[in-house]
Amino acid sequence: MMSGAALGYSLIVLLVAAVIAKGLKTAEQAIRLFTVVLIINSAVFFIVAGYSSQQIAPAFGLLGTMAGYVLGKSQENNKSQGSGE
Repeated sequence: MMSGAALGYSLIVLLVAAVIAKGLKTAEQAIRLFTVVLIINSAVFFIVAGYSSQQIAPAFGLLGTMAGYVLGKSQENNKSQGSGE
């Protein structure tokens, strides 16, 4: 029951993100938005679905790696563009 509610909420948040993404200037910003939304919703679903901490740990590691890569990569590009190099 709660898992279905979490998935329904995730769908609503993704629809809102799609509306917001239409107003973004670059595809990279849209990818960052969707990645963060999907990572947070996935984490909430795993917790609500009742998985144990030992079962969730590898998934959280992967989700954290994805978030770090997507957010870190874009910040690195912005720094190099801003420094004039």
